[in-house]
Amino acid sequence: MILPRILVEDFNLYNISEFLLHQLIYIVSGVKLKYSDELEKIILVPLEDNEQYIEWAKSAIENEFSLKVEINKNLRNKIKLSNSSFFILTKILKDLDSYTEDKKTGIILITKKPILVRDQFLLRIVHSIFPILGIAYLIPGVCAVTTFQDRIPKNIFNHTVSHEIGHLIGKHGYPISK
Repeated sequence: MILPRILVEDFNLYNISEFLLHQLIYIVSGVKLKYSDELEKIILVPLEDNEQYIEWAKSAIENEFSLKVEINKNLRNKIKLSNSSFFILTKILKDLDSYTEDKKTGIILITKKPILVRDQFLLRIVHSIFPILGIAYLIPGVCAVTTFQDRIPKNIFNHTVSHEIGHLIGKHGYPISK
């Protein structure tokens, strides 16, 4: 799978459009979507072993947000993956809400597989061409990011991790909208 040129060359375009969409929702509804202002800790759950991406995510979170980071490989047993060998289905995630009930803890899943929100054939084709790098609000406080079989460069991966943490603390479009 080759990342679209726009993701590699002009990665900020996605964040700007998402930030503007969030502003429109905020103006129309008056609601600011966020998980918690008091986020203190992030639990990284690597679904496959890759120490390089785990360390990149840990350092990005600690440097950018000054949050405590815990790596928990045991939680991967609670996460049921899809039957597909290529995609991870986010709708199947269960049993993680007990870790985020206090709203002071967030969870980021790190996977090699591309992320698919719904198991539909057309979406599999679309997301093979235009992949999702990260997704928030799977269940409150849980995000997922992908390494695309360990082919994402460090700067894009760190940007994706920071962006998903931005969703949790209510800074949509982060880091563009610091």
